[in-house]
Amino acid sequence: MRHTVEDAVNGLEGVGSPPILRAVQPVYELVDVSNITSMNDLWSPVLKKIEAFMTSADKIAEVHPYAKIAWTALSFVPKTAFAQMNRDNRIKPLLESMDNIYTVVLRAEAEQLGKIASQQDIIVKMTSQTTECAYFISVYTSKKRFWKWIITSAISPVDKTIKEYEDAFKKLQEAFQTSAVCKIEIVVFRMLDTDDDMVADINFNDMDVAKKARFNSGKICLSGTRKSILAEITDWAKHPIDDNFPCIFFLHGVAGSGKSAIAHTIARQFHEDKRLGSSYCFDRNVSTLHGGNLFTTISRDLADLDSAWKSCIIIKDGHTSQYTDAVKNQFEDLFLRPGQQIHHIGPILIVIDALDECGKEGAGHLNPNKHYRKDLLRVFENSGNIKRIPKNFRILITSRAEADISQAFRKLGNSHAICKAMSDIEDNSTNQDISLFISDELKGLEKVLDDEWPNKEWHQLLVNKAGRLFQWAYVACYFIKDNNSGLTPVQKLKVILNSGNELDDIYRTVLKQVSPTSNQHYMNIYFRVMGTILLAKEPLPISALIAFYKPGDFSAEVEYFLRPLGPLLHGVTESTIPVQPMHISFCDYILCESRSKEYFIDLSKQHEHFTKMIFNIMSKELKFNICHIESSYQLNKDIVDLDNKIKAHISTQLAYACQFWSDHLCLSPRSTILLEETQDFIKERFLYWLEVLSIKGQVRKATGKLLDTAKWMEVSTTMTHNTDAGLLRDAAAFCTVFKRIIIQSTPHIYLSALPFAPKASIIGKWYRERYPQLLRVEDGGDETWPTVQQVLAGHTQVNCVSISPDGKVIVSGSDDRTLRLWDPATGNSVHGPLEGHTGGVSCVTISPDGKVIVSGSDDRTLRLWDSATGRSVHGPLEGHTCRVKCVAISPDGKVIVSGSDDRTLRLWDPAKGSSVHGPLKGHTDGVNCVAISPDGKVIVSGSDDWTLRLWDPATGSSVHGPLEGHTDQVYCVAISPDGKVIVSGSDDQTLRLWDLATGRSVHAPLEGHTAWVNCAAISPDSNIIVSGSGDWTLRLWDPATGSSVHGPLEGHTDRVNCVAISPDGKVIVSGSNDQTLRLWDPVTGSSVHDPLEGHTDSVNCVAISPDGTVIVSGSDDQTLRLWDLATGSSVHGPLEGHTDYISCVAISPDGKVIVSGSDDQTLRLWDLATGSGVHGPLEGHTDWVNCVAISPDGKVIVSGSDDQTIRLWDLATGSGVYGPLEGHTGSVNCVAISPDGKVIVSGSSDQTIRLWDLCIVANILCQESPITIDMSFTSMSHFITLFCPAS
Repeated sequence: MRHTVEDAVNGLEGVGSPPILRAVQPVYELVDVSNITSMNDLWSPVLKKIEAFMTSADKIAEVHPYAKIAWTALSFVPKTAFAQMNRDNRIKPLLESMDNIYTVVLRAEAEQLGKIASQQDIIVKMTSQTTECAYFISVYTSKKRFWKWIITSAISPVDKTIKEYEDAFKKLQEAFQTSAVCKIEIVVFRMLDTDDDMVADINFNDMDVAKKARFNSGKICLSGTRKSILAEITDWAKHPIDDNFPCIFFLHGVAGSGKSAIAHTIARQFHEDKRLGSSYCFDRNVSTLHGGNLFTTISRDLADLDSAWKSCIIIKDGHTSQYTDAVKNQFEDLFLRPGQQIHHIGPILIVIDALDECGKEGAGHLNPNKHYRKDLLRVFENSGNIKRIPKNFRILITSRAEADISQAFRKLGNSHAICKAMSDIEDNSTNQDISLFISDELKGLEKVLDDEWPNKEWHQLLVNKAGRLFQWAYVACYFIKDNNSGLTPVQKLKVILNSGNELDDIYRTVLKQVSPTSNQHYMNIYFRVMGTILLAKEPLPISALIAFYKPGDFSAEVEYFLRPLGPLLHGVTESTIPVQPMHISFCDYILCESRSKEYFIDLSKQHEHFTKMIFNIMSKELKFNICHIESSYQLNKDIVDLDNKIKAHISTQLAYACQFWSDHLCLSPRSTILLEETQDFIKERFLYWLEVLSIKGQVRKATGKLLDTAKWMEVSTTMTHNTDAGLLRDAAAFCTVFKRIIIQSTPHIYLSALPFAPKASIIGKWYRERYPQLLRVEDGGDETWPTVQQVLAGHTQVNCVSISPDGKVIVSGSDDRTLRLWDPATGNSVHGPLEGHTGGVSCVTISPDGKVIVSGSDDRTLRLWDSATGRSVHGPLEGHTCRVKCVAISPDGKVIVSGSDDRTLRLWDPAKGSSVHGPLKGHTDGVNCVAISPDGKVIVSGSDDWTLRLWDPATGSSVHGPLEGHTDQVYCVAISPDGKVIVSGSDDQTLRLWDLATGRSVHAPLEGHTAWVNCAAISPDSNIIVSGSGDWTLRLWDPATGSSVHGPLEGHTDRVNCVAISPDGKVIVSGSNDQTLRLWDPVTGSSVHDPLEGHTDSVNCVAISPDGTVIVSGSDDQTLRLWDLATGSSVHGPLEGHTDYISCVAISPDGKVIVSGSDDQTLRLWDLATGSGVHGPLEGHTDWVNCVAISPDGKVIVSGSDDQTIRLWDLATGSGVYGPLEGHTGSVNCVAISPDGKVIVSGSSDQTIRLWDLCIVANILCQESPITIDMSFTSMSHFITLFCPAS
């Protein structure tokens, strides 16, 4: 495009104008729009003027990047767009407005040099608005689906948007000409795919969202510094959409090199441009900033930017999709899936700063969420994930160049990520930037310092000493100019120059001035106060730090001590600003004894004291109705002045104590004082604590905190403390069962939750006595807490579950070919989905040490997984010739046993992933189940041949069998922990007990189930057998007598496929075909229902069969699904075949055939009864198929396409009958056939409806052309279907 500049200066040699005038003089004349015959006649001059303007602004650092981006964005509008612009004059006034303002600006600059520089704010907004227009024009004129979006979306009309652009340019032009203060907002066009009113009330309260993660305008680069790297990142972020362009920019460097300042600067710039999707700045000292809420926060921010985002993650009742801690699931469900469903115009930037601070191995209690780091890196290093990120999204990531992080982004390659090292920025550029920074920071001290070091020698000394580290320069300058240390600037500079030039050196220099190692009193204050600052999970202001200390316990000296530490700590200048280390490198320094020596902070010695201070705060400040809520009729979200009430009645220190007391307690050594404090808290202030959590939206974590505290307390050996642990578990049950009530309404903790707590609840009895005026349940009510404790949703059909030996992890396997790991305490997903199998997962088990998961699948293989990370360890293990139905691991963890439909068992070495013995033959039908005795000496197998067999794992030989008694297939076996009894379940609806030593039957069959018995498990104490059945229920049995103990336990809505019992015998887990897992208390029973899922992308079309029994849906996931209209359950699907979005479906009048049309330019025919393909692909269209219809006699299919034509097809054969029918000059968006089958009606984006004579098709030999009738309309948003009366 450089020829445009050459055109601009052509023929001007020798003219005595200033250089800038020569560059712009030929192009600042207004275009005569009356002579325009083609849109290109207007487009070309506008583009020339913008390029000339870019040349003019070349030396203005604050303007040129914006000008360059505007010109680049416009120049990338494809040439094919001109054809559309020629057909659509709506763009013409917009281009005229752009031509006007650039003509005015260029003329003003030619007449008065420096005019552009003097109006920087207006010029920046002008160029930003130009860029927005370029994005809009590009998509408006070239994206085929643009008008479909408008038809199906609740968006502002295009004419209105163009008018807003025009008005913005006129206001900017007026402000430029009058030199007015610019308060004009940039107009940004957004595609809204949903009604704002529908999502207005939706919030993210049920998800962990970081509240203080966004960029900080106080941390941006000094104006005029870092110009080259900022321009490079900006150019990358605003690069026109390109499938092969890298969407990640990874900026890495050493601590203190200025990465974060660059990230904050870019984030602010894009925020002002309304192009910032989200910014997330990790901070290792803030526990609430971690990888576990990165994508929830990004999703929340994107929802704030575009309300359509919310609708893509809603499932029901205004709540966001089921929350999960698993990073991979968040990335998929909260980022990728909404991003693929929403149509964006122009770039969206996401900034992730300090990725290295999201967790680090060896960081101990400072990073309880350190496992998130690995999970995040797995997401980012997977090129398959990156390919699916929306093409207009850009992700800027900054980090130290730590090995695992650098390796992850290097794996992506240049096609997906740009990796830029801070050290790659030229030395001269960095030194110049540091020089500018020092000059700016020490402004006003030049004369004082020049007296000691003439000719600004002091300035160069500081630049040289800083090296390339901005952090060193920052600390030095702050220290020199700070007035709190008692030294003059000259004295402080001498101290700095006499120290080393590393960060450690300057940190020690500052600390020595504030807290000399020779003064023990100051050192004691240092250890206590600095320890508290570093321990805090969230930064606390000076006022809160003082409140934690009792009078006389350093409280009067805290502020005095902190004020001089401004060079090292942020927030010490005011009592209400959170205090935190200015830079993470300072934390690294004082937490490393070999580096900081006398200033080393040993945090392990600080927790107990801080925990005592936290309990003291809650004792003083918690109280009934703490926020003075006047009515119980309003939900929390409806209380108008709730934020003001929170500020007035919940202090910063109390809010912190309520959120983190358990975290600090569990990191403290056990002591009588802390045990008594905990007991007092639960018995006296538990409900007051729940008030604070309810009001502040933190209820979700209450159960986990109480259970963690119970485990901490149970280590104590005294009976009293074990009783206290039971109280905590009861409190946890209270929070779990009444969580929804507590989240929604604070008063109803007392009005609804407390009265309905079970009669046996310790918490219920204790607090009901304290509030005798409350509602009481006089008759009925629960005796104990409900049996169903959690419902875990995420899979399709759940086939198998297993619980880790420590009871902390549940593993589930599903027909969706994946495994998932769950936290039984919270119900949150921990890892998953674990992908690898190519068939449904039929069985899972966990090794005795809890480290390895083994899964078997319909794909005939086994796979081994690391339970800590979810990564694949070995596999696929191949050998079986049919699906693997069961697996077990020996007690010593050295042998895996698998059984298969190939009638054999196989033994495997889990360390190597290799075969040991097998196949073990004997059964005459498929092997359904296996178990290994506690001593590892006997394997038991059950089979479709109605028998059990016992095997020696050392030799692979048969020991006993066949064990006969069942009268149908044996589906499950289990061995009691004492090694004495085998339990088997069968299709004969019974269980049987066998003596493992002899192989003989012990009791008569255990009867009760009304369908086949799928699964059985025995409690750790061998006292309870649990069985699950095709009758949708579980039953509990006494193995000693064979009698029923409890049941049926009802709740599942489909067959129960699997059961497991926790190691402590307190929790039963069941998995079912209803796509859920359920957790049960083995004492009583209850029921919970959970929704089902199907399509994985937008549903574009539905049709209902003529008999009203079947729904057919088509989706952007390229599949169709068939559903039972009465139940909502899936009948068939996904029906796969199309290779692009499915845009339309129709069902034949006899209800036998489905027709689908797709963006892959084809139609396909399907059998409604079976879901199988009948004909297709039907090829002929050369663009997207938008619509289909079937004639009343079921013989002819009619399709309309973006190729502007209609085609007719024979439904019986799938062959083309007639077409293309040509006439429309725009895409055909809808077709219909008259009830008598004689007329086809089509509607098009050319604003016309056409009627076609279908009778001609009945006689292919007829030579007449189809009859067409044009009916023009002024708006394409109204389509009318017309029918001709029968002749």
